[in-house]
Amino acid sequence: MKQNVNLIFVQDHPRPSLFTGSSMGHNTNPLFLGQFAFKEKPAEYVDLFACDDYDKSIYGDNCFRYQTWNMFMGAGEFLICKMNIEKGLIYFLTDESKENDSNVFETRGEKLQFIAIYKKELL
Repeated sequence: MKQNVNLIFVQDHPRPSLFTGSSMGHNTNPLFLGQFAFKEKPAEYVDLFACDDYDKSIYGDNCFRYQTWNMFMGAGEFLICKMNIEKGLIYFLTDESKENDSNVFETRGEKLQFIAIYKKELL
């Protein structure tokens, strides 16, 4: 199967981030999985986290939590997304879903520039 995104597996890398501007110290978070960047936007690297069993029971499989630098510096929140890694697409919760605390994702995914996975076992 042809992949539409650069998928990089970086096992046991000594630094928390390969990419400058995104090192938020998440290498100590046991759910820190890796990073991704959008193809449509300027290079903003986003940290990716595995979901725990509770999140998976609500949002289903292929759900992840993510955090941008601005989110880290602000309220420190982690939002939910779904990914189709083979197709290089990410799906975010709808605005309405965020307001109503439901689990409806956008029907159209956004293309990713790359995904770097540090902990393959958490996929």
